[in-house]
Amino acid sequence: MKLSIRYIIFIMVLLFSCSKAEKSNNIESKYLEADIEKWANYADNVGTDSDFSHKLVLVTYPTFCGDCLRELNEWNRRLKVKEFENLDIDMIVVDRFKVSTTNFIDSNEFLFDAKTDTSAQILKLDLIPFIPMKIYFVNDEIIKMDRIGNKPSFDELIKLIKMHQDL
Repeated sequence: MKLSIRYIIFIMVLLFSCSKAEKSNNIESKYLEADIEKWANYADNVGTDSDFSHKLVLVTYPTFCGDCLRELNEWNRRLKVKEFENLDIDMIVVDRFKVSTTNFIDSNEFLFDAKTDTSAQILKLDLIPFIPMKIYFVNDEIIKMDRIGNKPSFDELIKLIKMHQDL
């Protein structure tokens, strides 16, 4: 019986993460104005680079969500062709088991520097409101934060990154 309840919860989380109902840009200012030290400590804890001078952080579950995977694959393609100079792209996969991250990365052939947050610290520290999320940093400040899989937000973020490349 426990297994079926876990399975139901997993399916509900998967469906929620792919829901189009909340795809808006209305991220509370407390997330956008978060202390960079809090982010740096978190980065150190999960084992990723804590330099936020020009970085995109993609936070996700190991997912089969079509919209999310399309966007993650697009970031992967852009990373592969080195479209953006000096932009670090990191992926944090929130999952209890590191092997799930490895399988997710390998099965999708992602090139991201991917780390596993095995205890969902990013949510416990209240750094982001939900998962999946993309966070764009420039000069230690959050410039943009939005849900992964949101096409208009993706297009807007590409413009922002290109604008900051030229500075």
